[in-house]
Amino acid sequence: MKKLNFLCLLGLLVMGLGFVSCSDNEGDSEVGDASLLIGLWEPVHVEGYEVVDGVKRPWSEPIAVNEYSRIEFLPDGTAKRYDYQDDDWEFSALGNYQMKENVLILVDVNEGTREEATILSLTSTQLVMATTESDVDGEYYQEITYRKIDSGSDDGGGEITGGDDQVDASLLLGLWEPVYSEGYEVIDGEKKSWSKAVTDEDYVRVEFFADGTVKSYKYQGNNWVLGSLVNYQVKGNSMIFFDENGNIIEIESIIHTLTSTQFVLSTKNVDGNWEYYEKVTYRKME
Repeated sequence: MKKLNFLCLLGLLVMGLGFVSCSDNEGDSEVGDASLLIGLWEPVHVEGYEVVDGVKRPWSEPIAVNEYSRIEFLPDGTAKRYDYQDDDWEFSALGNYQMKENVLILVDVNEGTREEATILSLTSTQLVMATTESDVDGEYYQEITYRKIDSGSDDGGGEITGGDDQVDASLLLGLWEPVYSEGYEVIDGEKKSWSKAVTDEDYVRVEFFADGTVKSYKYQGNNWVLGSLVNYQVKGNSMIFFDENGNIIEIESIIHTLTSTQFVLSTKNVDGNWEYYEKVTYRKME
C-alpha cells in the first residue's frame, strides 16, 4: 500500500504518523550549491513504486494540500516544518540539517533521530528528492518534487515572483502537465481563494511546438484528447496567445519560472465586477 513519507524531512508524513526509515545511501556526486535550499518549499508531485511478493505497484500523482507539510530551510542550519490545519499553515516541528554531496541529512532536535534523503536535482525553484527502503518482504521507492516559495515566514506563507528579463522560450518546447494551482476569483466584490494540487479531471495538459503553436489536451473517457490549438509568443517574461485568425487573446499571462523541468504561469482576466487570477505550476513530461 502506498504511503506518503515525504522524504523523512522532519517526519513529513500524513500528519501524526511520525518518522520512518529512509535510505542510508551516501551520494557520490555534487548536485548544486547548498545555499539554494534556503527558503520555503512545498511538495507538488509524488511518484514511486512498491514491490511486495515480487509484484511491483507504481504510482505518479499530484499531492493534495491536506497530505503534506511545507519545509523551510534557514541559513543557520535549522529547518522548520509547517502543517495545514484549520485552513491555515501552522508551525509544527524544528530540526537541524546539512547537505553532504547529494544527500540531505536532518536531525530532529527533540528526538535526536537522524534521517537522510537523496537529492536528485536542486535549482533556485525546484527540489527533487528520493528515498528507498528494502527488506526481506519487498522494496519501496518514493520521489517527491518540491517547488520554491520565495519568501518564507513563520506562518508558512509566501509567493513565487517573476522578473522582467527575457526567458529562454526554447525551454517551453514539449509536453507539460499542471501539478499545483493557486489563485482567486472576485465576483461582485466577494473574493474566493484556493491553493491545491490538481487532478486529471480538472486540468489540461499543454504542448508547445517550435512553430509557435500550442496544443491543449483534456482528459475524457480515460484518454487524453485534443482540446484546442492556438499560437503563442514570448516577450520578456510575458506570454501572448493568438487565435487562429491572428487576434490577440486578451488574457494577461506572466511566466514566473521556466526551467527544463518546471514552468510556472499566471493568468489574469478582468471584466467589470469579475476578476480571475490563477498561478499554475507545471512539470515537464517529455
